[in-house]
Amino acid sequence: MKFNHKKLQQIAKPLSEKERIEMDYQIENRDWLLLSVKLAMKIRRLINAEGISQSELARRMKVSPAQVTKILSGKENLGIKTIAKVESALGKSIFHVDVEEEIQEFAM
Repeated sequence: MKFNHKKLQQIAKPLSEKERIEMDYQIENRDWLLLSVKLAMKIRRLINAEGISQSELARRMKVSPAQVTKILSGKENLGIKTIAKVESALGKSIFHVDVEEEIQEFAM
């Protein structure tokens, strides 16, 4: 098989400034972005299982449907207040912190 240099040059072109910025953002924020995706997936599973629409979730949370769309995108840096609103609206936990374990570690 013959090596195609022209095809390689087309594919291997340098990243644009926008692509480079996005890549750097993804690398720098990968920990919370991964957690955000996991939470978004869990919320999607819960609303699908309960038959709740995104607009109904927004109504229950007292936020705009656009805010729910952002949350479900997995790219939103969710604060504790937002997580609590989601949990209250769904009546289920989406994020768990083992308080007993934290208390035991603090006591040591």
